[in-house]
Amino acid sequence: MSLRQRSIPDQVTTTQSSSPATSNDNNEQPETPKQPPRPPTLTQRAISQTLTSTANLANLLPTGTLLAFQLLTPLFTNNGACDSATRPMTLILLALLALSCFLASFTDSVSSTKDGRVYYGLATFQRDVSV
Repeated sequence: MSLRQRSIPDQVTTTQSSSPATSNDNNEQPETPKQPPRPPTLTQRAISQTLTSTANLANLLPTGTLLAFQLLTPLFTNNGACDSATRPMTLILLALLALSCFLASFTDSVSSTKDGRVYYGLATFQRDVSV
């Protein structure tokens, strides 16, 4: 195999004449103004509000833990046929996921308006009296 450089064929360039006799500017049609977007219909607003509310609710629920439980349960229980080996594994899985749900109930995140960073916190019984 050779690594020779290929020759590039000459590119043909066209120039337009600036004389008004050969110009095609008269054949061009002016752009039509675009219509402003229509406001959403009542149905579109209702669907949008429903999806937004559902997304906000999903942020509050432990959906990740539930998904993990649904995915891992068939593996840990041998597709529902528990024996002496899979029963302790299932109990450990259930305990870990329950702990995850419990801890997730007391955590929160806050986005700072000053620096834009996200701060994570854990709810405690202590009161912060500083303002």
